Amino acid sequence: MSAIWLAPALNNLTVVRIKIYLTYTESLPALSGTLTFNAGELTKTIHVSIVDTDNVELTETLQVQLSNLQDADNQVILSDPAGEISILDDDQATLSIDDLTVNENDGTAQLTVSLDQIVETTVFVDYSTADQTAIAGTDYQQTGGTLTFNPGETTKTVTINLIDNDQIEIDETFLVNLSQLQTSAAVSIADSQAIITIQDNEQATISVQDVIVNEAAGKALVTVSLDKAVDGPVSLDYSTLDQSATASSDYLAETGTLTFTPGTLQQTIEIDLVNGDPVELAETFEVRFSNLQAGAWNVILPDDRATVTIKDDDLGDYEFKNKLYAEGTLHDSDRFGADPEIDGDTLITGAIHWHGTYPGEGAALIYVRNDQGTPEYSGDDTWDYQATLSPPDADSNADYFGWSVDISGDTAVVGALFGDGSAENMGAVYVYTRSNGEWSFQQKLTVPDTIANGYFGDTLAIEGDTLVVGAQGTDNYSGSAYIFQRENGVWTKTASLTADSPEENARFAEEIEIDHSTIVIGAVSESGTYSQSGAVYIYTEQAGTWTRLQKLTDPDPSISGAFGNAVDIQGDLILVGATSATDKPLSTGKAVLFQRDPDSGLWTSLQTLTASDSALNSLFGNEVEIHDQQIIINSYNDPTGIGNTGAVYVFGVENQTWVEQQKISYPDSGTSSDFGRVLQSQTEPF
Repeated sequence: MSAIWLAPALNNLTVVRIKIYLTYTESLPALSGTLTFNAGELTKTIHVSIVDTDNVELTETLQVQLSNLQDADNQVILSDPAGEISILDDDQATLSIDDLTVNENDGTAQLTVSLDQIVETTVFVDYSTADQTAIAGTDYQQTGGTLTFNPGETTKTVTINLIDNDQIEIDETFLVNLSQLQTSAAVSIADSQAIITIQDNEQATISVQDVIVNEAAGKALVTVSLDKAVDGPVSLDYSTLDQSATASSDYLAETGTLTFTPGTLQQTIEIDLVNGDPVELAETFEVRFSNLQAGAWNVILPDDRATVTIKDDDLGDYEFKNKLYAEGTLHDSDRFGADPEIDGDTLITGAIHWHGTYPGEGAALIYVRNDQGTPEYSGDDTWDYQATLSPPDADSNADYFGWSVDISGDTAVVGALFGDGSAENMGAVYVYTRSNGEWSFQQKLTVPDTIANGYFGDTLAIEGDTLVVGAQGTDNYSGSAYIFQRENGVWTKTASLTADSPEENARFAEEIEIDHSTIVIGAVSESGTYSQSGAVYIYTEQAGTWTRLQKLTDPDPSISGAFGNAVDIQGDLILVGATSATDKPLSTGKAVLFQRDPDSGLWTSLQTLTASDSALNSLFGNEVEIHDQQIIINSYNDPTGIGNTGAVYVFGVENQTWVEQQKISYPDSGTSSDFGRVLQSQTEPF
């Protein structure tokens, strides 16, 4: 509203034309018109409509201009032809910055700075970081600067780089402060400070290591480790618990609390051992952990126990004791001892050219352990002859009965490499059972799909009511294996196993071992990265069905590497021999130890074992055996012996690594003894 007046009043009519010009045409409409002062009137009022917006604006003005004065008597002049109207803005904007919570591994913290209303002029504001529990340079990068809000902009972003480290930390905070607001508009800071909370994404894991220790060491040292440093104290309780080892007799019980001070990664528990005189098998006890206290830090204990295995120091190196001879009339080339196997206190071995009803028909001889009334002392044990197993259908043709043997409890199986079935020389397996110390023939096994020279029965492995028979000669030596199950005393073939992609001369099933529901089969000449480098197949049984779990190959393969020429399995360990072919650069031989991962169930290579005195054509790894805390490996040719005398190497665990502890050479001088060509160990002697 604007007022226009005359002074003094006139009696006649005065007419004044008025034009109005606006400074901000976007806010007000144009306005013009004519004012008429009647006689005696001194003032007139012009009404201008104002548009009220939420925008924060500067003071705006408009001009009212008077022109075209009409006065018949010429008694009026325009002393001030222009007037100004100022529009004062009644809006005010506030500026604020939001708090923020971020994860340490997000990389950046992005904060929003906001105007709550549009401002039609430029706004400047400074920002800067400030430490709280989070420290610049350690947890985030110090940042500062000026934000510029151009007219109409309502948000700006402040980006701060975070530093991700492996330290286990509690939530930490730092600040971003706003200051030095500069603008000509009505703007104020409502919230000048943001709190940024950094949440730690790291998790620390406490792990405990199993320990194998000789009782002569005096102490078992159990290592407890944190995989990452923690900013605060972490504690957990521990206590020992008997297994086969007992407190006071084998070790001294311990309880206590371990405390990791900030930054500490490892602690050790010392447990005193009791060194006894009697010769004992390895014994174990456990250290169990509980009551993990980590405060606000993210720390877990996935495995709450460590197993301590005490090795008996009274068990010395192996020494030659005696030879085991065949019973009955002996002949040259009987080949007694061709394939010895032991289960508990019973030993079986083949004699493939044994003279029975027919010359050279073959036999398997059984011996039982005599502990001489001292079951806890094996030094005086003897092996006494019990029985000779002969083929019930022997003829004048040598079938190589006894080529392979195995035993489980009171059941013995004998392979005849050239036994007759639906075809001559296709191979056969004979099953015998023992009752009250007497052995009797139970069943002959053949398979129709093996042909002459298929070598069915070349390898055998029996455990309980499961029998695995190898036939490496099938399909041009691609090889196959057959699984038999016993039910109500009758054996029936339930499955056939072959390589993934059978190839000629791969010799699948040249070696077979079984451990509970796991079968290990060597394919010694299967080609992979290199020709005939070899492979090993692992099968597992579930609900009566056998499926391939995994295929193992040599971690360092070579041409004709013979990986898989010998295999053994015990628990979570598989040992594979790889002799390599004669006169090859790697024919010194090796054995590769694999370990099963408890989470995935798959096997990975753990260590490669070689002989300390290996030489070209030693063929180390020709036979392998895992027995409790020892690994026993044959070298077909003793590098320091005469001719093919052979040697056996014993490995044990020291500081979590398998190391050679003893070499056993043929006790008699001579050549071509094939000493150690086959191995079998069940208790202290082997």
